[in-house]
Amino acid sequence: MKPQWIIVCLLPLLTACVSSRELTYINSGSYPNSVTISRDVLGVGDELLIRVAAVDERTVELFNIEPIMVDAEGPTNYRIGDDGTISMPSLGKIHLAGMSQCQAQDTLVRLIGQQVKEPVVLLYRTNAYVSVLGEVAEPGRYALSGDMTLLDVLAAAGDLTTHANRQSVSVLRIDQGQVKEYVVNMHDKQLFLSPAFALKKGDIIYVAPRFGKVVKRD
Repeated sequence: MKPQWIIVCLLPLLTACVSSRELTYINSGSYPNSVTISRDVLGVGDELLIRVAAVDERTVELFNIEPIMVDAEGPTNYRIGDDGTISMPSLGKIHLAGMSQCQAQDTLVRLIGQQVKEPVVLLYRTNAYVSVLGEVAEPGRYALSGDMTLLDVLAAAGDLTTHANRQSVSVLRIDQGQVKEYVVNMHDKQLFLSPAFALKKGDIIYVAPRFGKVVKRD
C-alpha cells in the first residue's frame, strides 16, 4: 500500500479523535460586558433596489423605477454616485453614503413622506457580497444583507467542517486601499469584540484546515 493511501485511511480515525470541545464554538473565556457592532454602511458605487409602497399606489409610481441587471448582479434601480447621492424623481439628489441601510430607509421615508401619505420604503443593496473559502461545507460567495455577522455567514456556508481549525479563521478586508487580516478564534467568547465579527462588503473569510489533506496523484 502506498504511503499516501495509508494517510487517507488514517484521516477518518484522526478526525474521530477530535474532542467535542475542539469542535464547539465559543467554549472558552467569558462574554464581554458590552458589545458594539460596527455597522457596514452604504458607499459610492453601491447598487440599490428601492421599492416604495403606499395606500394609494399611484402616488408612488414615479419612485419605483424599473430595475435592471448590472454586471450579472442582482436587480437594481438606483446607484450611489461619486458624490454619495442617488437621484430620485421629484426629490432630486439624496445623500445616502455613510448611512446604514436602516438609516437610509428612514431618510427616504421622511423625504417621501413630505409628498406621500404614510409611505413604506424597502431598500436592498444588491452588489454586496462576501467570499467564504477553506474548511466550510459549501465554499462560495454569499450576499451580505442587513447586519450579517461572521457567524451568520458561516452558518449560510453550511458550518465549518470537522477538519477546520477553529482557532484560526481569517477575515481579509480592504480598508482605504490597505489589506487587513483579522484572525478570529471561534472558541473564544471575545470574538464578539473583533472588528471582523460584523462583516463588510468584499470581506474574504478563509477557514484554515486543522489536518493536512491528501490529494490522490496518478
